[in-house]
Amino acid sequence: SPSALPEELPALFHDSLQESEKIPELLTLHLVHLQGAVISGGKKNGLLSISPQSVEDLFCVLRAWCCRVSPAPKSTKVPQLSLQCFTAMIHLLHSSSPVERQVDMKTVLESYFQLLNWNHPHCSEEDRQCWEESLISLQSQMLTAVPEILRCSDRPALQAVFLNNNCFE
Repeated sequence: SPSALPEELPALFHDSLQESEKIPELLTLHLVHLQGAVISGGKKNGLLSISPQSVEDLFCVLRAWCCRVSPAPKSTKVPQLSLQCFTAMIHLLHSSSPVERQVDMKTVLESYFQLLNWNHPHCSEEDRQCWEESLISLQSQMLTAVPEILRCSDRPALQAVFLNNNCFE
């Protein structure tokens, strides 16, 4: 069986990812990858690492990616990996009982849909154009991720949650 999740690891993820705009993108990528590995590893450790904070941190990473101003075209690796991590979260939560979870799956999906419909606050015209292009890219990736999110053993139950949030495959 896997080793127990060190208590410090969720705190490290939280401290780093909640302000991912302040750290290099490559470090963010590695932290999201590590978080996804923990979630995809042993069920116990995965459930311990999925908390309201960790869910919000993942969405902070996605919002920060949208807002990051870059003269060169942005890599889409951060949102791709973040959405894979999110998918692993949903699959693990969906396969566990409500008493095992620290966060309700419906709440996690509501956060997903809030980000999907997110509008950034006011910014300069130049930053706005960059931000809008990033947001469109993120929204496209989020919609493309829906079939993968729904790829689970009890698809109808998960699909019902999506339908209740006006999201259709």
